[in-house]
Amino acid sequence: MLRRGEFYTAYTPYQPELSQGTLQTIYEYQSLLAELTGLDVVSASHYDGATATAEAALMTVRATRRGRILVSRAVHPHYRETLRTYVHPTGFTVEELPVVATGPAAGTTDLAALEAALAVDAAPVAGVLIAQPNLYGLLEPMADASRVAHAAGALFVAVVEAKASPSGSKATARTSPPARGSRWESRRSTAGRTWGSWLPPRR
Repeated sequence: MLRRGEFYTAYTPYQPELSQGTLQTIYEYQSLLAELTGLDVVSASHYDGATATAEAALMTVRATRRGRILVSRAVHPHYRETLRTYVHPTGFTVEELPVVATGPAAGTTDLAALEAALAVDAAPVAGVLIAQPNLYGLLEPMADASRVAHAAGALFVAVVEAKASPSGSKATARTSPPARGSRWESRRSTAGRTWGSWLPPRR
């Protein structure tokens, strides 16, 4: 099947008559993700995760008619840079949410900072973007962040790597291969879930 021309010659389906296999593959992938996530609509027609993130952010602006976007610093820096590139000519603003530095929630998005940013009535927020798992391989409190965002009238965008989604009571995820000499640090939440992240090599 992989030797069929439509699978390895069609970069994007600009010519549907030559790309039926690609179109069918995209349709099946979108349908499966919609079933797994419970979403009404899924689009897999973006070039990569960074452009999909930027498009989702612009969608929140169009849907809410607001001009302020909040993105967690725990979202990959390439994604954040792409978002800023997309937004720059529009006049909309992008603000970054800090990451918790210490304690059990270290490495995840600071929800207190999120609440404070959403409380600025003079500049209502269109959308809040958080990655799951995040840049550090940690699981974010997505339900809490979503609830806070929606309470302020903002839309919530989850930047999700489908292949790294947690399964069962234990989940490990990382965004890139670890450097030589790195060490894995496991953590356990109060709910009994286990996750971890790669720490840089000791100097």
